[in-house]
Amino acid sequence: MIRFRISLLSLIFCCLTNFVWAQGSNAYELSGNTLIHLRQVGLPLEILRDLQSLIGIRFDAKEDLRAALQKLPHSLTTEALEQIEQFAEMRRLQLQAQEFSGDQKKGELVFRGEVQGELPREQLRFSSELLNLVRQENYEKMRSEGSVEVEQWDRTLQAGFLFYERVEEGFTNEDIRGPAQILRFNEEFRASAKQGKISGNLMQADLLRQQVLLQGRSEAEP
Repeated sequence: MIRFRISLLSLIFCCLTNFVWAQGSNAYELSGNTLIHLRQVGLPLEILRDLQSLIGIRFDAKEDLRAALQKLPHSLTTEALEQIEQFAEMRRLQLQAQEFSGDQKKGELVFRGEVQGELPREQLRFSSELLNLVRQENYEKMRSEGSVEVEQWDRTLQAGFLFYERVEEGFTNEDIRGPAQILRFNEEFRASAKQGKISGNLMQADLLRQQVLLQGRSEAEP
């Protein structure tokens, strides 16, 4: 059951936090996640196998990507070509809110009021009332409050509060020493995917050590 909980939470939240800080770009690059999304939309298995040879290669323009795709063993339909381009495009998470403030020296961004975010490359949608992001050398933190909701394909999560912290080797303060990767959320959270459902009052996950603490009224369905 612990493995299920970790995998479900990692799929939703690690994806979100990893891409919050992605640089905006018109470039294209295929990743393992790209192939997962293309499989979800029904791309044939033989095409997915061909695309594995392009994982990790950066293409600075759409024409460069198309030239590489045309050299694959199996030819692509126009629809398949457009789908690959959609999920390979390196666009950052798009955020909007009623209020925004930032502190460049502290590496902090704050979004308030009807916060909504979308990452087309990952088919990820996010909403809350407050989103606080902090990025420093070897340290990242995300805090979100008020009707937090995350959706990606069949995966959904709802909670009143979400906290994520990632600390790399070499970072130390009074509260935490790296490396660490902690995810915590509470206030009646619910998470669901094809693998099952989790709900409760508090969950804290140590994503590096693969440990989960679950408290309060809870249920877990495989």
